[in-house]
Amino acid sequence: MEILQVLGIEAHADTDHTVTDVQQLSAIIKLRVQWPDGGIEEIPYGINPKTEAQKAAFQKQVNKAWDEYSLRLRAWEVAYSVGEAALKDKPVYQEPKDLSHENLVRLAVRNWLDADNAVPAWVPPTPDEIRAAIPTVTARQLRHGLLNVSMDEADVEALIAAMPDEEDRKRASIDWRTANEYERLHPLVVQISASLGLTPELVDSLWDFYRTI
Repeated sequence: MEILQVLGIEAHADTDHTVTDVQQLSAIIKLRVQWPDGGIEEIPYGINPKTEAQKAAFQKQVNKAWDEYSLRLRAWEVAYSVGEAALKDKPVYQEPKDLSHENLVRLAVRNWLDADNAVPAWVPPTPDEIRAAIPTVTARQLRHGLLNVSMDEADVEALIAAMPDEEDRKRASIDWRTANEYERLHPLVVQISASLGLTPELVDSLWDFYRTI
């Protein structure tokens, strides 16, 4: 894997956004990479702080990488001084092949930080962002779960039939009859829970229980 560009960093909750030591960084790194087959892809890559022994081994590799970089840079300066203009379109630095993917990512992040970029402060997700990440439940689990709040399929169909907007009513009916699984924030789930007077927090708890059925 060759790292073409660090696109940005999404800090983790346990990372101080003022951190400058990449060995202490816990974050999702957004990268543009090129694979050995030539394919280029944008990917997320997670890194976490290492143990002291791992940090020491990693630093040794980083030092070696920067030594190679310095030698390569000096060679380029000499080449330019004698008019080797053909080198202008070639990369100045390529990471040593013996570094692991994670170490390559950390080295790329170090370069990214040195280019006056900064790790953004961690922002807690909103309740709806958390709910959007909750795993789905199957149609079977949802129907069984409804029995635990004294409801059945006929009750849901009655609520759908009572929806005032015809377009909403038709779409809700299709989803109820044909969906194989439901997301926590599926419009049908939100509408029915609201019509029953269930709080979002209670539905969250029910959802966790439904997933065990």
